[in-house]
Amino acid sequence: MSGRRVCIVGRNGYISSALRKWLEKFPDSYQVTAIAGVGLKPEEVSFHGVDVVVFGAGIAHRSASEVEEAVYEAVNCGLAVDTARRARADGVEQFIYLSSMSVYGATRGRVGLDTPMNPTTPYGRSKLHAEKELAQLEEVRFGVCILRPPMVYGAGCPGNYAMLRSAARKLPLFPRVENRRSMIYIENLCAWIQRAIDGRSRGIQLPQDPFYTCTSDMVRFIAEAHGKQIFLLGGFGSLMKKLPLTAAKKAFGDLWYPDADRAEGVVTTLQEAVQKTEKGGKE
Repeated sequence: MSGRRVCIVGRNGYISSALRKWLEKFPDSYQVTAIAGVGLKPEEVSFHGVDVVVFGAGIAHRSASEVEEAVYEAVNCGLAVDTARRARADGVEQFIYLSSMSVYGATRGRVGLDTPMNPTTPYGRSKLHAEKELAQLEEVRFGVCILRPPMVYGAGCPGNYAMLRSAARKLPLFPRVENRRSMIYIENLCAWIQRAIDGRSRGIQLPQDPFYTCTSDMVRFIAEAHGKQIFLLGGFGSLMKKLPLTAAKKAFGDLWYPDADRAEGVVTTLQEAVQKTEKGGKE
């Protein structure tokens, strides 16, 4: 057996689990191991013989209390940085950290590497803090690659996609909104991480699908995947985008990365991505 030796931290997470399965399809190119993030004590772990550590452990989608902020900071930043220090000491060549679009704190418009970062949630603040600390650890023989994915979706995914899926399967009508959002299908993200490993990438990357997502189209494609038609009701586009609710902003607002930060994916159309998601996620 040959290939780059990859250790994924956070083996039970949605992205980490998918990445492990993805890389294991190429046994001649990668030797993959995965360890749990819960209860991890980096000082007791050995990364000797590992080429790449992918840190996919983390806490997300919790309430924003002061106690929770400390938990976000401890796991998303503290644990990540301590793991990276141990990896560097043990001779690991590359450390890949899964950050988030949340580091920008933006709710609409274009965001990119030139956009000021002003995270508004404990989750986003902990991710940005980790990015800054990890950047300080980089050296010639230890590369740090930071990925800031937008919303990730795919079969069995948690979060906002599940809410859209529920709406598509239950509602006869849905607002027709012409919006533009950067998202990324789970297999496209896994392929992106694979390219980062192969290219020994450093620095910050903004992964996204090779197409922008319109929320109304996504809901329509979900319904069609279940043999159902949903009528998209026009005339509500401007109203839906102006709703003050956070969930409405996420669903109907415009928030995207630049075109330049795209790469050809496993799936290259929204309809194809939704069909694959629903094929794997049907009850």
